[in-house]
Amino acid sequence: MISRLTDRDKLLRLVTERQLQRQVEGILTAYGWRWFHAPDNRPANGRVQKIRPGFPDLLAVRGPRLVVIELKTETGRIASEQVEWMQNFEAAGAEAYVWRPRDTETARRALA
Repeated sequence: MISRLTDRDKLLRLVTERQLQRQVEGILTAYGWRWFHAPDNRPANGRVQKIRPGFPDLLAVRGPRLVVIELKTETGRIASEQVEWMQNFEAAGAEAYVWRPRDTETARRALA
C-alpha cells in the first residue's frame, strides 16, 4: 500500500524551522516565559558565535520550570549531539522537547 501525504502534511512540510521558532517564541512570550534563543554558529559580523554543537534552539524558564526545546522541520533529523544535550538537560531536571510544525498545539498545552 502506498502512503500518500494529506494536504495538511504537505502544508506542514513547507514550514521552515525559522517560522516554527517564531511561533514557539510567540507562545512562550504569551504565557510569560523568559526565553533565550541560541544562535547557530554561522559567522555574524565576522565572528563565530561559539555555541557548542547540538545545543537546543530555545531555553525557557518560568517559576520552577526550566524547558529546553529543539525545533525541527517536519522532515528534519535530530543529530546525536542534540540528543545528548537533551538527555543532559533532562538528567538535570529540565523538561526537554523536540517539536515540529505538527506539534504546535502540543507546545501550546505544554507551555500554558
